[in-house]
Amino acid sequence: MSFPWPKLNVRRDPLLLLTILLVTVLSPIGIQDSMAQSYTSADLMDVKVAVYSDRGTLEDSTAALNAMFGWMNANVSYVNSTEIKNGILDEYDILAVPGGSTGSYAIYLGVEGMEAIRQFVANGGSYFGICGGSLLGTRGRIGLFNGSYVSENPGYSIGTYLTEMTVNHNSTGPELSDLPANYTTMFWNSAYFDSDDMSEIITVMSYPRNGLPAMIAFKYEYGTVFLSSPHPEYEEGDARDGTDNWDELDDPDSEWDLMLRVSRWLVDESLIVPTTTTTTTISIPTSPTDGGTVDNNTELSIPDPGVTVAVVSVGIVLVVAVIVRRR
Repeated sequence: MSFPWPKLNVRRDPLLLLTILLVTVLSPIGIQDSMAQSYTSADLMDVKVAVYSDRGTLEDSTAALNAMFGWMNANVSYVNSTEIKNGILDEYDILAVPGGSTGSYAIYLGVEGMEAIRQFVANGGSYFGICGGSLLGTRGRIGLFNGSYVSENPGYSIGTYLTEMTVNHNSTGPELSDLPANYTTMFWNSAYFDSDDMSEIITVMSYPRNGLPAMIAFKYEYGTVFLSSPHPEYEEGDARDGTDNWDELDDPDSEWDLMLRVSRWLVDESLIVPTTTTTTTISIPTSPTDGGTVDNNTELSIPDPGVTVAVVSVGIVLVVAVIVRRR
């Protein structure tokens, strides 16, 4: 059975024709805008997070990371060293490595697993490391951070206790300017991060007694990295972190909102976002280096979609004007 489609008389209905053509041309742009918005939402909806859980990981830190990313509305799963070696990270946006034994991580991941993580980040993934997980990301291990995890922290005694941390309101990475100036965070023999070149490293929080960076964020090739020696994943005194460990402590605030800002930045900065200029230049890498620079690029100039739509729209209006005039 055929459907009785209405006949369109161009002479009688020029405005209808104009509407149809504009909708046809502009719909793809609207779809692109909607897709872009999905990556800049307030939480981590549609973001896939792999929490590393294997021999050597602290059970409570692993559970707290799982609860924290769940609170962020992310799709969270546990992965182990064997799965990482077999390429499971290709299915995820963020790899979160909890506190634990960095030596055990290195043994069970091996060279193959650590290289798989490095390649995951280099190709646009994000790494979120806590305590032992942050140490794993430094020079001599995976090597995402070309620097050291310094355990001799001036002004801080060895032990496990809550301490105040200072937020970097001048962050050039995650937007932190409207957050509280300080957070009370779990210190667990926590260290600081140091490198010969910290120019591209963004301090997220620092130790107020010495001003040294306790949490850092940065880009690594096409991906992004967050490393924290203290433990912001714990909600001391609150069961929502999935563990009752440290609940005897009285934490006056929660660092989860801060961690959401960081995680959102990790994902957003790992994506290639179209520019709004007249011409967009795309570089096709042929030999990316560890520093993220590319040699022998081939550049393609592509007109901006907005300019194209404007030109087409003007053309459509002129055509309709001619049709109306001939009536």
